[in-house]
Amino acid sequence: MNKKLLLSLGLSSMAFLTACTNAIEPTKTKVFINDGAKQCFGGGVTKEQTAQKLKDDGIQVYDSSCGKIQGMMTIAVCGGPTLSINVHTINSEDIKKAEMLGFKPVSTLRDGYLEGCKQRTAKPVTH
Repeated sequence: MNKKLLLSLGLSSMAFLTACTNAIEPTKTKVFINDGAKQCFGGGVTKEQTAQKLKDDGIQVYDSSCGKIQGMMTIAVCGGPTLSINVHTINSEDIKKAEMLGFKPVSTLRDGYLEGCKQRTAKPVTH
């Protein structure tokens, strides 16, 4: 065989193998869901519980956190909803599946959210 042809085939094979080993990472997106906590009573579900909901539907969860929606208000009444959310990082290709479970992209939050988790309690606050 011609030396140039062998060199060309060798370089082509190396380029192909290099391309296969440098797989492109999937695009990731943050999604959120209200944690269900109630004013004066707390409660709600943990970030681990909502992460498991995603995993049970075959969605890979890379990271989880908690937060509070910014730029919105709720009526102040015991038993009323809070703006507490659980946030998870997933593959962008799984957004539709996550939405069917009640999650929404963080990008839909006009003013974003303030990250931070509070300890969950199911006991009512006494005055």
